[in-house]
Amino acid sequence: MGGTESQRYRKENLCVFSAPSRLCARSFLFGCRASGLGNEAAKFLAGTFICGLTAILMGCGNQQKLTAHGGLTNVQNAADSLSIVYQMELKRNWSFGLENYKNRRYQEVPHFFWRVVEIDSAKSLVDVYSFLANAYAQLAKPDSALLVYQMGIQALPQNAALYRGVAALLAAQEKKMDAIAQYQQVIALNAADEHDYRRLGELYLATGDTAKAIAALEQAEAMAPGDREIRGKRSSLNPAGRNHTLVDLHSLELKQRQNPKDPPTLLTLGREYFHRREFAKCAEMLEVYVALVPDDLYACEFLGGAYLESKKYHEAMVQFNLILAEDPKQVEALTLMARCHKELKDWSSARRYAHRALAEDDQAGWAYLTLGEIYEEAARHCLESGSAVNEFSHKLVFKLAYEQYEKALLDPAWRSAARRRMTALEPMLPDARDYFVNKNQDRPDGDCYRWIYQ
Repeated sequence: MGGTESQRYRKENLCVFSAPSRLCARSFLFGCRASGLGNEAAKFLAGTFICGLTAILMGCGNQQKLTAHGGLTNVQNAADSLSIVYQMELKRNWSFGLENYKNRRYQEVPHFFWRVVEIDSAKSLVDVYSFLANAYAQLAKPDSALLVYQMGIQALPQNAALYRGVAALLAAQEKKMDAIAQYQQVIALNAADEHDYRRLGELYLATGDTAKAIAALEQAEAMAPGDREIRGKRSSLNPAGRNHTLVDLHSLELKQRQNPKDPPTLLTLGREYFHRREFAKCAEMLEVYVALVPDDLYACEFLGGAYLESKKYHEAMVQFNLILAEDPKQVEALTLMARCHKELKDWSSARRYAHRALAEDDQAGWAYLTLGEIYEEAARHCLESGSAVNEFSHKLVFKLAYEQYEKALLDPAWRSAARRRMTALEPMLPDARDYFVNKNQDRPDGDCYRWIYQ
C-alpha cells in the first residue's frame, strides 16, 4: 500500500492514531511478518488493526465495519488480534523470567517480570510479585524486594504470601512491630499456618510481650501437635499451661550458681536454655549433667540437639550414637543423625540414616522431610559448584526431593512444612519440554549424583 493510499485509508475511516495504538500496531506487524506474510501485506494488516483498535479505545468511526480494501470486517476482529498479541507478549516475558529464576540468574529476572507486572492487567500470574521480590532479596536488595511486595499487596490484597514475604523482610531488618502487623494480616485472611504463629510468637517474645507470645505459640501447637520445637518453646514460657506461673529463669540460674553440680537444676536449666534457643548455655549445663548422670538418654538428645543447632555436627553425632547404642530403632535419633550428615554434605550417609528411620516408621513425616532436604541441598550444591552435569540431571534430583515432600504431607505434624518446601521447589522441576528433549535419560548423570544409586 503506497503512502497516498494509506493516508486516504486513515481519512476515510476517521481513525486517530494514538501513541499506544502505534505501539500495539508495531507488535502486530512483527507477528504478521513472523507468520510469513510479505512486508507490504503485513503493513496493510497492521494499519487495519490499528484503526480497529483506535475505534475500540476512542469510540470513533463506525464500529460495525472497517471496509477499506477488504481489511478486517469489524472491530471485534481487531480486538481478537490485540488479545493474541497481548497473550504472546505476556507469555514470552513470563517464560523468560521464570527460566532465569529457575536457573538462579536473578540479575536477569527483573527485566522480564517487571514487563509482566506492567502488561498483566488481569493479574492472572499472581506469583510474579513473590518471584520478583525474592529475586531482589537474593541480589541483596531488600528495599527493592519490599517495594515489589507492597505493589503486589496493592494489586492482590487477598494474597497472604505477599504479607508473609513482607513480614520476613521486616523481621530480618529488626522491625519487629511492623513484622507483627504483617503476620496479623495473614491471620486476618484465614491463611496462617503453624509457622506463621510460631514466628509471631517469637516476635512477641522479642518485644517482651510474653502473654501474646504464649497465645501465638499455643495456636501453633494446636495446629501442629507433633512439633516438639513449638511445644518446647511454649512450655519454656508456660510449662503447665496458661494458668500457671511462668518459668523464673533468673531464680533458676541463681539456684545453679549456689549449687553448680545439682543434677535436677542442671537438667532443668539446660532444657530451658534449649527451648529459648540459647544453645551454648544449654550445652554448658548439660555437659556437666551428663558427666554426673551418663545414662540419661533424654539429656543426650537435648545436648545433641544443642550441638546440632550450634553447627557442632560431630559432637552432636556422639550424643545421638549413645542413644542408638541403647535403642538402634529410635526414629528421632536416626533422623537427627541424617540431618548431621546432611549438614556435612555427606549425602550418602545422610540418606542411609533417613532410610533407616523410615524403615522403622514409614509414616514419619520428619524423616521424609529430611530425606527431601538431602536431595534438594545436594542438587543445589552440585548446581552451584558448576559440576559437569547437564541441567536435566539437576532437575531430576529436585524431583526426587519433591516426591519426598509429597510423602511428608501424610503426617499432619509436618504437612505445612512439606507444602512450603514443595511450593519453593516447583520452579526447579522438569517440565514436558525437558522430558521431550532428554527422552533417553531417566536418571541423573555425573559423578556428583553417583551416590544416589550406590
